[in-house]
Amino acid sequence: MNKSVEERDSILKSLGHVVPKHMAVIMDGNRRYGRERYGLGQELRGHRAGGELLHDFIGWCQDYGVKVLTVYAFSTENWNRPKNEVDGLMNVFVDQCSRIKSGCLERGVRVRVVASDFQLLEPRIQKMFRELEESTNDCTSFHLNLCVSYGGRSEITKAARKVCLDVAEGKIRSA
Repeated sequence: MNKSVEERDSILKSLGHVVPKHMAVIMDGNRRYGRERYGLGQELRGHRAGGELLHDFIGWCQDYGVKVLTVYAFSTENWNRPKNEVDGLMNVFVDQCSRIKSGCLERGVRVRVVASDFQLLEPRIQKMFRELEESTNDCTSFHLNLCVSYGGRSEITKAARKVCLDVAEGKIRSA
């Protein structure tokens, strides 16, 4: 830890600030930002800018002592967007993945991809995410949970189906 980081930590502690062990961020507003910053039809530029900023944000969290960062990057509701936008977002993942991988390996960051509906992702994207997880599997200084194709509704539906199946199979009693 360099002196400026130590000084910053000392100041934060003296002010009574507590650094959370786990932070969660929803990457929302990138499309709106792209439209406002670059003009109508340039929404994907906003998503790319958000992806670029994520690299810095991971480092900031790590430098401040956060141990786990969960990033909600693409919800199941995003599948309802126009196909060209979804394809563009998938390409942002492809473009950013190698940079995320090298940055995470350099900083000792373990990546886990969390998905409610992983099978909805194209096979090339699934493979890319699996390789990202495998390559960072031995990293232990920081944990990044990357949520893609996730959704609260699908999680609740899956949980309810599992409970019903467990009741039907006699694993649990019905209430």
